[in-house]
Amino acid sequence: MRTIVLGGVLIIVLSVLPGLWLWWPKRKDDVSRSDLGVALMTGALIAVAVLAIQVSIDDKARKRDATRQAADARQNFELTLSLQRDLTGIRLDGEDLRGIHFHGKKLEGASLIGSVMDEVVLAEANLTNATLRGAKLVDADMTGVKAEWANFEGAHLEGAVLNSSRLRGARFIRAHLETAELRGAELLFANLQQSHLEGASFSQASLIGADLSGATWDSTTAFAGALYDRRTKWPDGVKQPTCLRTSCVADDPPQS
Repeated sequence: MRTIVLGGVLIIVLSVLPGLWLWWPKRKDDVSRSDLGVALMTGALIAVAVLAIQVSIDDKARKRDATRQAADARQNFELTLSLQRDLTGIRLDGEDLRGIHFHGKKLEGASLIGSVMDEVVLAEANLTNATLRGAKLVDADMTGVKAEWANFEGAHLEGAVLNSSRLRGARFIRAHLETAELRGAELLFANLQQSHLEGASFSQASLIGADLSGATWDSTTAFAGALYDRRTKWPDGVKQPTCLRTSCVADDPPQS
């Protein structure tokens, strides 16, 4: 491409300068010095037009090739992930994983920091000890996922479905769980400090030993039927249910 441009510029210079010199009228002469000058100038203009067209064509072709190569790379990437069931320890930090199905896959110890996984299917997947800090999992299907001791710190899980999931010891510090479904989830000793729980449902979930201190919530946050004990730390402003036994059940949604 650079060679074509340089060559075109050289041709134009060698045509324009002599053409101007030959075309410029002599003193006290109303006509051009030579028809050759006119021919050189005309040729130079044609060369400029042809060069511009060629550059435009080459640029479009290069962009098409780049787009095709990116699409092929994406297809190969998705195919590789689809064919492998055991992805233990894989590093996919910052990757766009939308549209990829991880149903039932083994992702133990995987690093998915800042990855984009909106609407991804992670149902029945194993994310034990995985790191998903800052990951985007909006509306993700995580039904029955096993993510014990996984790190979801600062992750976006708005509208995610985590019903019947196993989240023992998982870290959801400052995570966004607005409208998320965690019905029947096991959150024993999970850390949800300063998380966002507006509209989230923890009905029938196990919150034994869980820490929800500093979390934000509203009247639509549901804890009815959740299992808890004296070690459970409730969000600020929630009237903590009285518990005199080893474990108790929350009968009603929290009251401010």
